Amino acid sequence: MAKAVACTRTQGFWQDKVPCWEMCHCPESIKETCPAPKYTEYPCWEIEGTYLKLAENGESGDDTSICQICRVFKRYGDGKLIQLRLLGKGIDAYLRNLKRQTELLAAQPDAHYNTHPGRSSGLGC
Repeated sequence: MAKAVACTRTQGFWQDKVPCWEMCHCPESIKETCPAPKYTEYPCWEIEGTYLKLAENGESGDDTSICQICRVFKRYGDGKLIQLRLLGKGIDAYLRNLKRQTELLAAQPDAHYNTHPGRSSGLGC
């Protein structure tokens, strides 16, 4: 029996189902950044930082209230309580990391200039 469970998990949650990105007609630009197509072993409502969960500023992807009214969850969620199980892999995590890196660079304005000896372009490349 344990072998069947492992096999099902490896094949992914969306096995024999219409995936959320198809049901919602997500464009390629969304599918490239959204974690749902990358982590198919989880349903989209259990993944932090999917496109639809993002706050307006993009820094929080943990609001599952949208999932409760979503046709994908209504079709496949079986009315279960929504719990995020995959954290830190979503669009929100990417944006937070990018913001942190930008803030670090801004705090050290001279660190990214003239990083190569003999170059005076100031581009840091």
